Amino acid sequence: MLGYHNVNGLGAPGAGKAYLRDVALRLSDVHAISETSWNKGQVRALPHTDTERIAFLDDVADGIEQATAAHAQTPVGAPWASATYLWAGDLNLTANPSLDNEKRHSAPTPEVAAALDRLAQVMSGATDVYRALYPQGREYTHGSVEKKGSRRRLDVWFAPPAALLGPCGVVSARRVDREAAAF
Repeated sequence: MLGYHNVNGLGAPGAGKAYLRDVALRLSDVHAISETSWNKGQVRALPHTDTERIAFLDDVADGIEQATAAHAQTPVGAPWASATYLWAGDLNLTANPSLDNEKRHSAPTPEVAAALDRLAQVMSGATDVYRALYPQGREYTHGSVEKKGSRRRLDVWFAPPAALLGPCGVVSARRVDREAAAF
């Protein structure tokens, strides 16, 4: 079972590592974790302005294309040339303005959407797993019930469509509230 854990809201440096140790390891077998206690040299985040988002997404897509091509040319990397890509992230945007927001927000600009689509294509034609499984679903990963209209689905898992099919494909996705995880 794969898990993506956005623990940026935990606040205290190192809290994400404690969450991984005490909670995440009980919920899933493979983890992607997002935490605020990293320094700027360790991680890059998707920016909030369209120009910066496009540059960031293009840079990531270019880097992945270059790295995978170079890696595939090595003896160790050759077997991985046709690997399945799964990726997750806090996109700081919602692709579906009506379903991914409790209160309607604007959709990404066509340029941002094109940059995100290009990254998805570089990553084996990856698609939003939750949206593929639940086309009309309404789950949120950001905001709180107490603050009416604040909830949004910013955190997303992506996988190639073939990974969503058959007996070994992804069959469900769920969101675990912080309170339910007892952390």
